[in-house]
Amino acid sequence: MDVMRFRVEVRRSWLGLMAAYAVAGILTATAGGHVVVAGRDGIIATAAAFTVLAVTAALFHELGHALVGVAFGRRPVGLVLKAGAAVRIEEAPPGSRAATAPAESLVALSGPLASGLIGLAYLGVSTSSASPFAWAGLLALFDGLANLLPIAASSDGSRILHALRHQAWRRGRPLDAADPPVSA
Repeated sequence: MDVMRFRVEVRRSWLGLMAAYAVAGILTATAGGHVVVAGRDGIIATAAAFTVLAVTAALFHELGHALVGVAFGRRPVGLVLKAGAAVRIEEAPPGSRAATAPAESLVALSGPLASGLIGLAYLGVSTSSASPFAWAGLLALFDGLANLLPIAASSDGSRILHALRHQAWRRGRPLDAADPPVSA
């Protein structure tokens, strides 16, 4: 689906993620002592609230990437909803300020930072440790930290590491702990 030159792609794995969020919401509700299925404080309402909060946190993470990309002159061109989410941002023109390792690192770092911010906000408004806000806040914090680990090729941590390695390669030497911070 295209919205004003912005493509939104929904993959089947997104439904799996929604089901996982719903199950996690049910676990959140039962952990909070909810035994009534329906009603404002029931299991269904709590599971729905958790699911909405978790999806909002995932989208906020991607918004973080998009906003910093825009700050470097790179337009967001799409959003892929899958077992997770991914914003697509146009490539930086070669030789531009956006094509530097620090710029790419900041774009990659902004998603986990946004996850941390929304996670802390959720925890700040939570009324109990078993509320949907508390659990969604913990999930957002975990998502932000996990995304910084360079264990998957598409993780934010891998993007940061790749940008820094590329910058070091361009300087003609390997990246190691003795390297000074990379600057534009």
